[in-house]
Amino acid sequence: MTGRGSNLQLVLFDLDGTLVDSRATMFAAFETAYRAVGGVGRAPCEGLLAMQGQPLATILESLSLPPEMQPVFVTESREQIHRSRLYEGVREMLAGFRALGLNMAVATGKQAARARFVLDHFALTEYFDLVVGSDDVANGKPAPDMLYSAMERIGVGAESALMIGDALADLEAAANAGIPFILAGWGYCEKPLPAAETAATAAEASALVLARLGVSPSLAFATARAAYGG
Repeated sequence: MTGRGSNLQLVLFDLDGTLVDSRATMFAAFETAYRAVGGVGRAPCEGLLAMQGQPLATILESLSLPPEMQPVFVTESREQIHRSRLYEGVREMLAGFRALGLNMAVATGKQAARARFVLDHFALTEYFDLVVGSDDVANGKPAPDMLYSAMERIGVGAESALMIGDALADLEAAANAGIPFILAGWGYCEKPLPAAETAATAAEASALVLARLGVSPSLAFATARAAYGG
């Protein structure tokens, strides 16, 4: 059941900083990987955070760090998953969108298997039709490849899709794919992005999407509650 006020059929989500706050996990894993390759002093975690949304290999290269950090980081990220948390309102947002019949996909700078591990850990997998990781396409964000892949696999065009993310790379990927973008203001981005419609919370993002669909929040809540309980 979708509203009559929009052609929207697919909502694409970034993962880290949008659905899940994984900063503590990332920083712990990054410090371990940095020490494993002989890094001196503190690891440049701020640089890692600033480049979220892009593939890890790209981030390491941009920070002039050795690629040997990547396998250590990946292993440690799994070990440190308990440090991550789901953002408030995210599960309710996803349940509401699913109950309304929207397709949903994750488009992340993580490798697809790593992203599925995180979704499984937080019991979010059921909400998503597919996951597109940086290893599924030739070019990661800010290139539009991930978004194009998701749209092609779902069978919708740019006029029927929307992206929600917290990083400049997400905004640029959406712009390059020709689809609207909502900034997850609750995520890692600490300052407004140019020309970005911004939601302060997941509930506010839900309201913005529902407005595009012409669906009242109360109807969406009732529909999600009937479908998923609670």
